[in-house]
Amino acid sequence: MNGIPDIIGDTGIIVKKDIALIVESISKALELPESYGDRARERIINLFELGKREKELVEIVHGMFE
Repeated sequence: MNGIPDIIGDTGIIVKKDIALIVESISKALELPESYGDRARERIINLFELGKREKELVEIVHGMFE
């Protein structure tokens, strides 16, 4: 998994670089229930656990200096 679409999943809306699609996406976002914010937070906590991200970042940085 990587990238914003993977992070957002089904907890939000991806906006394309097209003004008509941006307007449509904003309209859809305004209609989403408030619970979507909680769902997004839970998704990030479950899929992108802080300790795992920290460990992977440290490994990448160490790899740069080997």
